[in-house]
Amino acid sequence: MDDEKEKVDNLVFEKQEQLFTNKTCSKDVLLHAIMFFEPKHYDEVVIERSSMLLCGYPLCGNNLTCTSGKQKLNVKERLVIKPEDDVNKFCSSTCQRESEKIKMQISFTSVYKRAIFKGQGIGASKEPPVKLLVKERRRPPLH
Repeated sequence: MDDEKEKVDNLVFEKQEQLFTNKTCSKDVLLHAIMFFEPKHYDEVVIERSSMLLCGYPLCGNNLTCTSGKQKLNVKERLVIKPEDDVNKFCSSTCQRESEKIKMQISFTSVYKRAIFKGQGIGASKEPPVKLLVKERRRPPLH
């Protein structure tokens, strides 16, 4: 069992790496990767990408502007955005919203307990695929 968990953990990390080591990824790569994720795994990808000053949304290749310790003002929506807020992990509110749509579809069921790992071997999926409700984003940020 521990050997199987280690294999699953390694596979999850491998899928995470695919999403944060490249500036952007395709829809297919994202959909395949998140089949093996729990929401916390996707959060880790967003955090890792933003720490590298890349938009946290894996389908976007925009860079983030460094705002270390400074608050942003959103005059249009009358908001003060603190540096630790999620919005600072994305190049725009559009990317943040699209990223949240993806995260909301990721199963909370432990990766080890899902059908993709039980009896069929790692990677043999019986789970319904996650529907990508969004389009790939390759335009400038909407600040």
